[in-house]
Amino acid sequence: AISRHPLSLQSCRPSRRLIGIPSSVPHLPNAAAALRDLIEDHVCWVDRFAFLSPRKTKTHIDIHAVAAAAELHIENVRDCAVRHLNGLTVVLDENGCLYSTSKGDGNVMSFTSRGSDDCKGRTSFTIGACAASPMQSKQLIQQCPIQHDYDDAKDKSMEKQVLHLPLDGIELIVKSSIKNGVGTGSTPWRGGWLFSQQICHWFCEQDSSDGVNFDSLFLGKKVLELGAGSTGLPSMTLAKISVLFHYAMNVTCSDGVDETVDALRINIAENGLRDSINVEHINWNDYCKNVGVGSKPLTYAKADTTLFADCIYNDNGALALSKTISQLIK
Repeated sequence: AISRHPLSLQSCRPSRRLIGIPSSVPHLPNAAAALRDLIEDHVCWVDRFAFLSPRKTKTHIDIHAVAAAAELHIENVRDCAVRHLNGLTVVLDENGCLYSTSKGDGNVMSFTSRGSDDCKGRTSFTIGACAASPMQSKQLIQQCPIQHDYDDAKDKSMEKQVLHLPLDGIELIVKSSIKNGVGTGSTPWRGGWLFSQQICHWFCEQDSSDGVNFDSLFLGKKVLELGAGSTGLPSMTLAKISVLFHYAMNVTCSDGVDETVDALRINIAENGLRDSINVEHINWNDYCKNVGVGSKPLTYAKADTTLFADCIYNDNGALALSKTISQLIK
């Protein structure tokens, strides 16, 4: 069983039972990414997504229909996902990119601008969202496995994944803690992974279109990541760049939970970056008081650049993070 309740996306038509997504959809090059993005736009990050085998009934296999299953990153939101997605009509273009969506109320949102109203090459279907069956959950896990490494007895509480950065084949090995007590820092959040990919883009495109210059942010700088969790993906990405391309920088990775910091050290060591990343225990609550009135004194030099990704989910956390940054950045 997987901890986050899986969601099943099929296709429905008025006056007909669920029949599945048209079997042509999985062959469209961008269809999987488009449907995954659709779920993330409406609900939350998706940890696993896959098209499943043709739908079986008691009497036959419908070779013209498939289902898609998704594992949601946040627990207890599956029912919300079903409400948001059920009955949503999706139009994909000839490449599988999301063209438009609409609900029964006639509200239509277009995702791309096409030069013609010609519908040639587009695929349209209406989603029938429901809780995934045990068989669908099993298929999802089989198609999107997490690698396990139990050779090291002291790491038996960690699940292992290999993430591929879009930079000269660089990989990050991530062990996600499955111990109780580590909380939200136990697994890599998708925001950290997206930020890591963006760092690679900044490095490759020194004068990027978004106006960010890699060297001005990181070259020769003291960099501090806050709320890194057990993986610290942005910090490890910078450290990989520093080691492989001889870019001088001082990278510090931090979290405020003892167990998470321990798991963070394991991941950094697993990637051979123990000498390239400093690990600190930084509790934001120590810095969110007024300076000089019980606030925590600084024990190391202030940072030139601070990083954080997907580490706040309420107003109190945002306020604590803001006050911490104001004291720890130059």
